[in-house]
Amino acid sequence: MIPFFAKLSIAKTIGAGEIAPKVSKYLTEKYNAGSAKALDALSTIRSMKVAPVLLQVADKNQDYIKRYVNIIDANVKDDPTYKFYCYSQALEKAKDVKAVNYVIEALGWVPTMSAFSAVAPFIDNPETVRSAADAAKRIAASNAAELDYYQLKEVLGKVADYYKGTGNADDGYAVDEIRKIIENAVPVEKFELSDEEKKQGFEVLFDGTDLSKWVGDKVGYQAINGCINVTASYGNAKNLYTEKEYTDFVFRFEFCFLEEGVNNGVGIRTPMGVDAAYHGMCEVQVLDHDAPMYANLRPYQVHGSVYGIVPAKRIVHKPLGEWSTMVSCFNNSSLNKVTIGDNVTVTVNGEVINDANVRKACQGHNVAPDGSDKNPYTVDGRNHPGMFNKKGHVGFLGHGEGLKYRNVRILDLSNKK
Repeated sequence: MIPFFAKLSIAKTIGAGEIAPKVSKYLTEKYNAGSAKALDALSTIRSMKVAPVLLQVADKNQDYIKRYVNIIDANVKDDPTYKFYCYSQALEKAKDVKAVNYVIEALGWVPTMSAFSAVAPFIDNPETVRSAADAAKRIAASNAAELDYYQLKEVLGKVADYYKGTGNADDGYAVDEIRKIIENAVPVEKFELSDEEKKQGFEVLFDGTDLSKWVGDKVGYQAINGCINVTASYGNAKNLYTEKEYTDFVFRFEFCFLEEGVNNGVGIRTPMGVDAAYHGMCEVQVLDHDAPMYANLRPYQVHGSVYGIVPAKRIVHKPLGEWSTMVSCFNNSSLNKVTIGDNVTVTVNGEVINDANVRKACQGHNVAPDGSDKNPYTVDGRNHPGMFNKKGHVGFLGHGEGLKYRNVRILDLSNKK
C-alpha cells in the first residue's frame, strides 16, 4: 500500500490522474470534518474534484479564488462555454479586488460573447478598468465576428477612451487595433414588421439588437448580430421570459439549429422560475427530433408538441444551419372574436403540425381527480396544474446550447374581442 503522503505527492504531480480523485475525496471528507490541514493539502491538487471545495471556502479566504481559476484553466481546454460558466461562478464569489481582477484576466482568454459581456461592466470601475479593458480587447481581437456589433462598438469605445488616457505607448497601439476591429465589424439591420403585420397590430419583441423586452437569463440568451444565441442549460433559472404577460396571442419567430440534438421550448402563459410544461399552460417543444439520440422519442415529445398533452405531426427539419419559421397561436376563436382559450395551433414553415384543444385533450382533468401524482387523462401520465392558466409570460426554455432565434414578434389578442 502506498503511504498517504506519497499518494498526495503523486497526486500533486499528475493532477487529474487515477490517484488524485481518490486523494481529493479523502481530503474533502477530512476538511468537511473540520481539518484545516486537509484544506491546505487539498488546494495543492490540480484535479477538478477539488474545484467545488475551493469555491466553497472562497468566501472566507479569497486566495482560493486564484487556485480555483488555475484548476479550471488547467483542466477545461476545449469547452469555452463551460469554462465561462466556471469563471462566472468565481466572479460571483470574488470580493477582494485582486481576486476580481484575476478572474477578469482569466475571462479575457475565453473568446465568447458571454465572457465579453461579463467583463464589460468592470471597465467603469477604476480598480478593475485595466484588467477589464485588456480582457475585452483580447476577446474582440480573437473572435470579433461572434460578438454582437452594437455591444462590440460600445464596449471597445470605452476601452479606447481608457487607453488614450494612460499615456502608455503600447496602449496607443492598442487604440489603433481597436479602431480596425470596429471598422471591420458589420452592423446588423434591425428587424421590422411587414406592412400586413403592422396593420394587424403585431409588436416586435426582438429586433436583432437587444433584449430590452425580455427578463430572465440574459447570459444563456444573448443578442448577437441579429439573433438570440442560446447557450442556456437545464434549469428553471435558465429561461428567458417576455417582460409582459399575455392571455391569447399569436407568437411568431424563426429558429435555427446549429448542433445535432438541440432541445429547447416555448413556455406559454407561464409564471417565471417554474417548469412551464407543468406549471405554465404548456410548453411547445423546440427539438431537433431528427437526431439519432432521439430515435425512441414518445410522440408527445417531438417538435411542435404540447409537451405531455398533445403530440404534433412529426416533420423533417431543415439541415443544420438553415432557418425555419414557427407560429404558435393560443386562443379560443378567430382573430375577430377571442376569449381566453385553450386552443393551440403550431405551424412550422407554413405547415400546421398541431391544432388541438388542451382542455378536451385531457377531458378537463389537468390534474388527477383522486389527488394523486398519476394522471390517467394526460398522455404523459402527469399532472399539469398550470394548464388552465388564464395569463402568463411567454418564455424560451433553455435545455442546452446550439440554437438561434430571430425576428420574434407577437400579436396580443386580448384587445380583439
